[in-house]
Amino acid sequence: MKLDHALATIAEDIRPSENQKVFACLAEYVFAHKKDIKHLTYSSIAQVIGTQRPEMLLQVAQYLSGERVKLLEMKFELIIDDNIIPLDDETVYHAEITGSLIHPDTGYPVKDYDRYIYPYFIPSREIENG
Repeated sequence: MKLDHALATIAEDIRPSENQKVFACLAEYVFAHKKDIKHLTYSSIAQVIGTQRPEMLLQVAQYLSGERVKLLEMKFELIIDDNIIPLDDETVYHAEITGSLIHPDTGYPVKDYDRYIYPYFIPSREIENG
């Protein structure tokens, strides 16, 4: 997907127009920095779009990782103490279905695992091809 196509889709989908600017701001940022973005957190997105409103932050992240524009891809990591372990989608899905997460390094169940799983975003393949 190209930036102009993403911006046109945003303009078509998002109302009111002041909200379009917020969504477009993140889209433009992702296109401008697509080679450098390796780990875009919700905090980073909040800084880019200039909001502390959780509902706006979630809307923007959801929309830009949704099927209409698919500029971002959500990833997950397990953070316990100072250890950061990337998790693949299958591991997170399995944890949600079974209610249990096995620590990838230790092989032991992680008690209250949902307190230690954090989402982040990377540019999607669609943007890499655009």
